Formats: sequence, C-alpha cells, structure tokens
Amino acid sequence: MRPKQVDQTLAMRRRSFLKSGLTAGGLSGFGMSLTDLLVGREATAAQAAGTSGQAKSCILLYMTGGPAQQETFDMKPKANQGYRGDFNPIETSVPGIEVCEHLPMMARQAHRYSVIRSTYHNSNTHG
Repeated sequence: MRPKQVDQTLAMRRRSFLKSGLTAGGLSGFGMSLTDLLVGREATAAQAAGTSGQAKSCILLYMTGGPAQQETFDMKPKANQGYRGDFNPIETSVPGIEVCEHLPMMARQAHRYSVIRSTYHNSNTHG
C-alpha cells in the first residue's frame, strides 16, 4: 500500500495559518491571546541572544485523572502513611531525585528531564 498523497492545493502552511488566525482572532480557539504570542516572540528573541536555557523541547504531562504526584515523581517517604501512598521510592540517575519503584526506566533517564515542583494555581478541581 502507498501512503495517501496530500493534495498540496488544500494544505495550509503554518505561516499562512498563523496570519489568518491573527487577522480573524483565531488564536483564541487554541487558548492563545496576542499577549501569549508576544511573550513567545520575546522568548525567541532571548534565545537568539543566547540568554535562554538549553532545552530544545518540552513535554508537559497534564494527566487529568492520572496517578497522583506522591505516587510518581514527588514521593514523600517521610510523610505519614495516610499521605505518602503504598509504593517505595527508588534512586534515579540524578543524585537526590527519587521516583516511584514502578518507573525504573524513567529513573534511568532522569538526567534527561526536569521535574517542576513549583507550580501554583487557584483551581479547586482536586476534590
């Protein structure tokens, strides 16, 4: 079987998509505002100036209904039994960082990712 051929007359390039989105206010459909776009431009300018970090990409795990942080990447082994969960922490490739015993491959790759534990929000969706 051959892969489907994309009809280039129907394909929209990213640049033309963004232009049409900006003129029609289309970025709001993606949860973006003009402010968000301008912040992105500032970040791009900072990167060109060599003032940004080393990351080439970012994967955000927004796990609604997923496992709790105290049972995955932010275990609290010294907390009381009612809070800390049933699993044990294991060491990772980064000294001082521990993850759940059920994530051994993530533990071996810890030097390749970051765990952000400083997030704050006013959302009341946790129970």
